[in-house]
Amino acid sequence: MPIVQEVEDFLNSHPHPRTQYPSLYTIYKAEKLYWKLEREHDDALFNKEARPDLIRLSEWLALSYLDKFSRSKVRRAAIDVLINMGYGISQAGTSLKFDRTNEVLEQRTIDAAMYAAYVYYISGWGSEANQLQEFAEELYKTAYGETKGFKEMYGIP
Repeated sequence: MPIVQEVEDFLNSHPHPRTQYPSLYTIYKAEKLYWKLEREHDDALFNKEARPDLIRLSEWLALSYLDKFSRSKVRRAAIDVLINMGYGISQAGTSLKFDRTNEVLEQRTIDAAMYAAYVYYISGWGSEANQLQEFAEELYKTAYGETKGFKEMYGIP
């Protein structure tokens, strides 16, 4: 069976991590699928391109890590979602740079940026969290033409 079909079957048979928390074994199976699929996306070919086959599984993993794993693993998973959606992200010190050249702009992209901001914030990385929030707000403005409703959607005072 093709790996993409294995991933689809896995996602269809395992509820969203926020509705039913997966077992550690289920998370391990998801990680194995992710690594296997990621190997098929050769860096030379997909260096800065969106990798749509990896998006849903990376989202699933990022959400499943939140409660049981180290914050560094959660931060990496949150950033992987954005990378898989075609965003280049680099960091120099506390400064983040975002490359939107190959972006896939969807509502879940904005959600992923805010999830990453939240994870950075609870990890004590306030500067990076603020930059990710500003990035999410910029994406929201691009998608909807204004920022009205952004703060309310994400519970920002």
